[in-house]
Amino acid sequence: CVVVLWCARTVAVEAMAMERALFSIAGDVSFDVYTRCSLAKQRTAFPPSLALAGVVDPTGAAASRVDACITGVTLGLQLMDDLYDWEEDFANGGAWMVALSRRTGQTPPSALAEARRCVFASGILARTAEAAAIHFERAALAAGQLEAKTLSRWAEQEAQRALSVSSRELSSPGHALRERALAPLLREVVAR
Repeated sequence: CVVVLWCARTVAVEAMAMERALFSIAGDVSFDVYTRCSLAKQRTAFPPSLALAGVVDPTGAAASRVDACITGVTLGLQLMDDLYDWEEDFANGGAWMVALSRRTGQTPPSALAEARRCVFASGILARTAEAAAIHFERAALAAGQLEAKTLSRWAEQEAQRALSVSSRELSSPGHALRERALAPLLREVVAR
């Protein structure tokens, strides 16, 4: 198990290095590369979870469902996180939403205003939220097959929330960022 964890950690570190390199190149980055890199970064969660599945179900029949559930949850959460905090990531040296919004041959933007125009015009925030919903739906299905009803309901709710974000992004690009920025004010007003 220690060797498996070490390998998973190594894959995650390599994925983060690849991520940094992709942010600095000119040109487009595919959504497939993005999801594979995002999943590789999360791989350290898999060995302990699959080991636990082996303890609960020594026959190993549940392992593929547990893997599908973990994959769906981690990718759904990662994609939504990347969607919501892309401006912070950009300020810290690179953001997937900016890399995914570039066209072939286009150099990475150097200023936030330029990055915003690029991201909002591309529709990548809506596409990312829709992809997150698909991953959450897969997690809900796998959790249901495992009879993990609470997890299945949560993943389905997250899928619906992600679809709602996608819809709002399609009709008003940048909505998710505005909603996030206004959330503390809304909590304060509701609390009064």
